[in-house]
Amino acid sequence: MSNLNFLAIFLGMASTLGIFISINLLTLKKGNRRANGILAILILVFSAITFQNAVCFLGYYEQFPHLVFPFYPLNGLIGPLFYVYVLVQLEPKRRFKWTDSIHLLGFFYLLYSHLDHLMAPAEFKISIANMLYGEREYTLSSFGLTKYIARKLYEGGYVIIALLLINQKYNSLKDSLSFPKRRHFNWLKTFGWVLLFQTVLSISTTWIFFLREIPVGFLELYLMLNSTQGS
Repeated sequence: MSNLNFLAIFLGMASTLGIFISINLLTLKKGNRRANGILAILILVFSAITFQNAVCFLGYYEQFPHLVFPFYPLNGLIGPLFYVYVLVQLEPKRRFKWTDSIHLLGFFYLLYSHLDHLMAPAEFKISIANMLYGEREYTLSSFGLTKYIARKLYEGGYVIIALLLINQKYNSLKDSLSFPKRRHFNWLKTFGWVLLFQTVLSISTTWIFFLREIPVGFLELYLMLNSTQGS
């Protein structure tokens, strides 16, 4: 079994597992149901992005060309969804306001910039998939680097703000927190730090690849830089 097929199977299993977890969260009747719903949406976002890569790694993009990066704009929801998830966890009675829609700007920008690709003919999408998934080596362009880093900084900014809110709330309540509550805060912190670590690792390694003009195959790039968030 080739590395591509192994990775595709792993991504397909991860995507399927994510869908089942999301369904479970959406049907869960106990706990903070709004927070569970937001977390379910976040996991579905990861699952959708992972699924599109699994399809391409298996080589099915010729049969299903419109599954070549259709979910790319969802990357603009990862940071904001985690931020809103933390808000709802920290303030369960908080009501959503129309001004909260500002957090969707990143998603709509990516959607707008991605419209040409979404509307492109099947032949164009197949050519893109052949270039990225064909294990041919290429060097990152300055435009691609700038676009990638800007997206990751946008995502990382939301994660940092969420982590600051968690620490602020924890410090104000730590003397009165029960063990389950402390464990819950630790879970939120761990989730945030994992997202932030992935963001920092992605930016730093991408920058090194660009500065040193290192040609890489898409499989290497996918594994080292952005294992769940597409191209």
